[in-house]
Amino acid sequence: MRMSANELLPIGTQIIAVKAVGRVRKGAPGYVTGVVRTPFFFRSGLRYLCTFADNLKLAMRPSEVDVFAHGYPLERLEDPNGLTFEELLRPPKK
Repeated sequence: MRMSANELLPIGTQIIAVKAVGRVRKGAPGYVTGVVRTPFFFRSGLRYLCTFADNLKLAMRPSEVDVFAHGYPLERLEDPNGLTFEELLRPPKK
């Protein structure tokens, strides 16, 4: 579900990465944990502060994430001994 450029995702939204960025692989589930504006010359850009598996925190552009209800709790994604990417590809256990 793509959001329009003027709509902000609320904090706590479940997301997936729509492209690989840094150590985050395409399709990795995560959460929006904050929103920041970053200055870039004469205009500012919006970035979402996101938490992905293995407690990986990254600032992502809106075009790099998409809303997706993946079902993983934030605490499980933040666990450093938690999930591998292959485990994330399997459906979560209830």
